[in-house]
Amino acid sequence: MKKKASRAFGLSLIEVLVTVCLLSILFTGAYGLAGTKKKAMRRIKENNMAMYALESLRNRILADVMRDFTFDVKKAELYIKDMYLPFTVTAETVVPSEFRDGRKILRLKMKVPTTNDAIGRIYVREVVLP
Repeated sequence: MKKKASRAFGLSLIEVLVTVCLLSILFTGAYGLAGTKKKAMRRIKENNMAMYALESLRNRILADVMRDFTFDVKKAELYIKDMYLPFTVTAETVVPSEFRDGRKILRLKMKVPTTNDAIGRIYVREVVLP
């Protein structure tokens, strides 16, 4: 009987290198996705924090307006200094043309600065003053 030629079982060097190369590409892509997710979560956190802070300031001003009906920009600026707000807030009084009875609008603007991964944003809330 003739003996069959036996081939050694195993992986060649080329097969191992190709496998390592493909795995490194997969891990690099997954790492990039994780970084993008982290940036998006940070931006969402900043947006939520800015909106909650601005809305709480607006509610505090509304409660004061409902209580004694006297309010101006100076009092709003005192509230802004009193509260811990994560970003810069400005207050201004606007008299819209559609209000003919002397009412004003107190406009609160919060500016979220530009960072490396996000452009700056401005959030606006308004309170109608009597």
